[in-house]
Amino acid sequence: MSIVKIRDSFKAFFSGRHGVDNLSRAMLWASVILYFLGVFTGAALLAQLSMVLILLVLFRALSRNTAQRASENQKYLDKVNGLRTKISQARVRYSNRKQFKYVRCPGCRAWIRLPRGAGAMSVTCRSCGYEFQQKT
Repeated sequence: MSIVKIRDSFKAFFSGRHGVDNLSRAMLWASVILYFLGVFTGAALLAQLSMVLILLVLFRALSRNTAQRASENQKYLDKVNGLRTKISQARVRYSNRKQFKYVRCPGCRAWIRLPRGAGAMSVTCRSCGYEFQQKT
């Protein structure tokens, strides 16, 4: 059998399949981590769970239901991007902690940045318009 025939048969098999996406990559990394944790700690359950994750990755990659797999991937990306945003904002708040005091609005829980050392001040939230007193 020639290389061209093998390549064409692989193309025919994989056409219309979902393939590997961000969720599958994350599940694959999680399975590798779980496998090594299971091996080093002697917990066979973790190693077995990693194999289940690998099978799930294969199922997702070979699935022909691309709409469902894309929906699952989008939900994963929404969660991850939300978490990345929260981490990024927390880093900014931490790096600016000496110049500014960050407080949460009691009305909508939005972050409000206030200058340090300004004393007690009346604060109006830009998101919801809630007014409250805050000591800086």
